[in-house]
Amino acid sequence: MTKEEKAKNVTIDEKANLAMEEGESKGKCEMPNLPKPLTLEEKKFLLAVERGDCNTTRKMLQKAHRHSDYMNMNCVDPLGRGALHMAISNENLEMVEMLVVMGVETRDALLHAIDSEFVEAVEVLLEHEEVIHKDGEPYSWEKADRNTSAFTPEITPLILAAHRDNYEILKILLDRGAMLPMPHDIRCGCPDCIKTSSEDSLRHSRSRINAYRALASPSLIALSSTDPILTAFELSWELKNLANPSTSSGRSTRNSAASVWDSPRSC
Repeated sequence: MTKEEKAKNVTIDEKANLAMEEGESKGKCEMPNLPKPLTLEEKKFLLAVERGDCNTTRKMLQKAHRHSDYMNMNCVDPLGRGALHMAISNENLEMVEMLVVMGVETRDALLHAIDSEFVEAVEVLLEHEEVIHKDGEPYSWEKADRNTSAFTPEITPLILAAHRDNYEILKILLDRGAMLPMPHDIRCGCPDCIKTSSEDSLRHSRSRINAYRALASPSLIALSSTDPILTAFELSWELKNLANPSTSSGRSTRNSAASVWDSPRSC
């Protein structure tokens, strides 16, 4: 190695060290809030929920309310599953009702119930949300930690139910006033579109795709439109105009368009 190459390498190393020092001086990188290791009592609690042992679960929750240092009733296992998620996965309605009544945080449990198409749990969680929600505050599923949540921020209960094309859950949500507005034009220059696109263009595109996928749900069209046949053809035409064969978003849009063409047959 020549003297010039050594000098060049030293210069590069020095620059790298300076950059690291500058980064440290500006502040450390924020790490996601990963689940804390479970205590013995928390392991017993989650095991009781997993096994459907309502009596043991109730006693442990009662003790947790009396002694704050006994255990964290909102604890999660290494896979990020809390007590409500386990009860929903097992379709144990009695356990779900008890956990909700005894104060376990619901977080994104409603989204998990919709994803599992557990209709009874969806009704229980929606009723609970109506009781605890205050105007101007985010809903429970919006408060979930996005670093560990299985759902991206733009996924709402109505969008997820439409993706699953579950007629019964969609009707429950629509009857309670849930709405799904049409996405803005792809060339929209409103402040919201400019802000979201500049902050994270991938997330902005993904939210548009998820919205159109939901709008293409045959069950949603049948429930929300006065003329489902016309709505299906109009949406299909719009999706075909948006489709671009060279991009993954274009392929997703074409798939949604294809599903809309099938809607008249299923309506």
